[in-house]
Order: sequence, then structure tokens, then C-alpha cells
Amino acid sequence: MKSILNIVCIPFLVVVFFTSCNDDKVHQLENKIEVLQKQVTILKDFLKINLEQKLNNTMLIGQPLHKEPKVNEKTKIRFAFSEQWTLPKYDVYEVVKKNNEVEKKLLLKQQISSHFDITFHPKTKQDTLMKLEVVFMINNRPLMIPALVVFDLD
Repeated sequence: MKSILNIVCIPFLVVVFFTSCNDDKVHQLENKIEVLQKQVTILKDFLKINLEQKLNNTMLIGQPLHKEPKVNEKTKIRFAFSEQWTLPKYDVYEVVKKNNEVEKKLLLKQQISSHFDITFHPKTKQDTLMKLEVVFMINNRPLMIPALVVFDLD
């Protein structure tokens, strides 16, 4: 009889033990899932708000595809969205080539706006180009973004 009890009780106890351990693990996993679902909801709300903020800080810029629109002729205009937000500090340089050497002249220092104004003053009809270079310091390394503007002078 004792051996029958051992044969029945020991497997029963083992099953109960593992079941209780599994129940504890299942409960822990259910709690983790609940926490993760709350975090996903928070992230979705944040992304929705972030998208609205980005769209509120967006400018629409139009540029004719042809240099000289003519009276009574249709002209295509390309529109592009441009985000307006505070950037990391950057410097703006004018890039000038003189005697086969490239010189950079600092125009603006430590800007943070998503736009800036530069005055262009051509001295001859051949001064049709303005080259700029915007320099951000990212992780202590310069990140350079070039810009080229071509003018059609009269």
C-alpha cells in the first residue's frame, strides 16, 4: 500500500509543483504583457502628437520649374514641404574659389533655426553662383551640408 501511495503521490506532487511554478511564470508573463501594452499605447499617443507637431511646424515652399515664366503661358510650380524646427547649433560659410583655392568665409555662427537669410550682392553678370556650406558638430565631428544657388542675372 505504501508503494502505491508513493507511486501516486510522488507524481501528483511533482505535477502540482511544476504547475504552481508555471502558474507563477504565466502570471509574471501576463503582468509583463500588460505593462508592454500600456507602453505601446503611450508610444502611439506620443507619435500621433509628434506627427501633429511636425505638421504644425511645416512650411510649404513653391518653386517654378522654369527659370523665366512668360505672360499667357502656363508654368509648372513644384511645391515641397519643409519642416521648421530648432536644429543643433550650426555655422554657415560662403565657399569661394580664388586662384584655384577654395576659401570659406563665416557668414553666420551658432544658428539653431530651420531657416536663415543671406544677402547676395553680385558685382558682375558672371556672379551667378552662391555656394554655401552648413556645418553641424555632431558627436564632436563636423557634418557638412553643401548648398548651391544659381541666379539668372539681368
